[in-house]
Amino acid sequence: MPSFNAMSHINRSGYINRAGDFVIRPAFDMAYAFSEGLALVDVEGKYGFVNKSGELLIKPQYDEAMFFSEGLACVEFNGKCGYINTDGKFIVKPQYDTAFSRFCEGLTAVRKNKKYGFINKNDEFVIRPKFDEASWFAEGLASVSINDKYGHIDKTGEIVIEFKYDFASPFDEGLACTRIADKWNFINKTGMTVFRHPSFHGYTYFSEGLAPVLIDAKWGFIDKNGAMVIEPQFDSATPFSEGLAFIEMNDKWSIINKNGKMVIKPQFGLVPHIFAEGLAPVLIDAKWGFIDRNGDFVIKPQFEVAGSFSEGLAPVMVKGFKNGNRS
Repeated sequence: MPSFNAMSHINRSGYINRAGDFVIRPAFDMAYAFSEGLALVDVEGKYGFVNKSGELLIKPQYDEAMFFSEGLACVEFNGKCGYINTDGKFIVKPQYDTAFSRFCEGLTAVRKNKKYGFINKNDEFVIRPKFDEASWFAEGLASVSINDKYGHIDKTGEIVIEFKYDFASPFDEGLACTRIADKWNFINKTGMTVFRHPSFHGYTYFSEGLAPVLIDAKWGFIDKNGAMVIEPQFDSATPFSEGLAFIEMNDKWSIINKNGKMVIKPQFGLVPHIFAEGLAPVLIDAKWGFIDRNGDFVIKPQFEVAGSFSEGLAPVMVKGFKNGNRS
């Protein structure tokens, strides 16, 4: 589930535009980013979906829910997972113990009888349940495991990359990160090792040609040839988005460009987000605001919680609202 911290009951969440004005009044216990024209909201512990006019098109009724992807959203109802369409109708009835958060490339992973398989949007098993773990399909392949060994399969369930890894990530930008014992490798979609690095201790994913990697307790960035483009020097780092990445030094966050140059000095608190639609939410002096790509505040810090912009709106939480009105 989306990971905002629980807040006091008098806090309420709504949606702002790029001017910082409320377009959807703060009326929800929690609000999340828009996707495919709808946004997930929490009302008294149940999840539903609103449109950009603030109308609850799908009333809060689900125990858990995720955002829409490829026209469907994963929801949990009475302890079982299924998928609804944008009208709130179950397309995949709630019957699975666990289901992946979204459809990717027409398929999604579901768990049945303690094994994962892949279904299509007609709720038909395209790949029968036989895997201990499963990821999503990306670039035509999915990472799966059997007996603690990982490999990759295609959309027919055929093994493309053999099960020999202790870990294997999904593919992004043509590469997957794999590990055997303490040896990290990056492979292409034929399973060929493109490069290896014996010093890696952590990795996120490639974005815009670069990936953050952890070496000797410091984060740096590599390119898709394995070359260290930005030397390990940061306490934490996000992937690049819109040409910029957030980095942490001495408990403060800043922004760097792809040359590793800081755009502004480290000054922000927790930054769990990336740039989206030209803006990023940041925390300073216990309040969230939004900065542009130059590091300048476009929307001043004033919110208890803030999420990234998506489809022109951003979810924010404010104090002192009850049932959508100032208390």
